[in-house]
Amino acid sequence: SSEKAKLLLGYLLWRIPRGATREEISDVLWPDRPVEETANVFHVTLHRLRRLFQPKGRSNRASNYIVHDRGYYRFNTAAPHWLDAVAFQELAARPDLESQRAAVQLYRGCYLEDVAWALPPDVEARQRRMEQIYADTLRRLCAQLKGREVAPYLEKLLAVEPADENAYRALVL
Repeated sequence: SSEKAKLLLGYLLWRIPRGATREEISDVLWPDRPVEETANVFHVTLHRLRRLFQPKGRSNRASNYIVHDRGYYRFNTAAPHWLDAVAFQELAARPDLESQRAAVQLYRGCYLEDVAWALPPDVEARQRRMEQIYADTLRRLCAQLKGREVAPYLEKLLAVEPADENAYRALVL
């Protein structure tokens, strides 16, 4: 829909489970404008985001994905949803080979990459943590594989950890 609606969704996903106040959201989405001037544009953006989650033909029913409770707007994790970042972490935590392969296949790069530039600097810590989980999962996967099957995973590891001498050594061997 709109770039601001995308930013709002990214911010609310990053703030799970706490959520954020309208003032916090306004500071992030419209940092150059006083909070008191952003009320209308905030509600328009929120409306656009909520419409994205409405089933077709149900325009009169409020979305239950973005909720407002006690001054905080939240992404409602009780509503039916699937988040790739959560699925990635769950798969990466499992010890079996197939789960680790699925986690590596699911990883698409930097956490909230499309909107991270507009989010607070704290999001970078989560990005680094996700990248570290990815690298650790690749290392565990490589330790379990043999022969030519390991090469694509070593190449992926070297793409995120270019100074990993053990990965270079294993790739050459």
